[in-house]
Amino acid sequence: MRKVVYKSSFIKSVIIILAVLMILLIWPFRVLTEDKWINNPALTDGSTEVINYFNTATQVFVATDTHLQALRVWVKEGTASEEFTVTIHNTANKLLATQEVVVPEVLPGYAEILMDIDTVKDELYTLKFTSQKSLYLGQEPWYNPETIAVSYYNAELMEGQNLVMDYNYRNKLGFWNWGDSSCCSCGLGRS
Repeated sequence: MRKVVYKSSFIKSVIIILAVLMILLIWPFRVLTEDKWINNPALTDGSTEVINYFNTATQVFVATDTHLQALRVWVKEGTASEEFTVTIHNTANKLLATQEVVVPEVLPGYAEILMDIDTVKDELYTLKFTSQKSLYLGQEPWYNPETIAVSYYNAELMEGQNLVMDYNYRNKLGFWNWGDSSCCSCGLGRS
């Protein structure tokens, strides 16, 4: 027995199937993501003191979201090192990640640092920069109210200074993003 499938019924069925698949991708599978960059641009030509085998730079910052995907740090002229090391610790001083980072070929320029770690929103994290040879990073007065950060050279507080860095937080899209005042990740209902 042959059954006739009308074109309009077929189109409705395809639309319903696609809608169900999109809903499943958003929740519960949460496959779709969005990136949120917190930028701290270089507004002056400030620089850290030399970072080398004996001297380190540290940046303490407050996480503004729940997954730190990557960082970009401004590397200055005068850098003789071809690579440097970045470590990140949580408030309990537990090591979360260590990355070897390649210095950009053209200086000054941004060095990309893949972190891919889960963070706790509004918790303090510490980034430590070390190098075998001389490394200079951009340093600025603190401008960005979105990220609270404090900079240290060795153990000395660099009062009112901040490393020139961009923070990339990757969020999984879902109907309910816990901690937001909205019902979904689209932003509706946020105050």
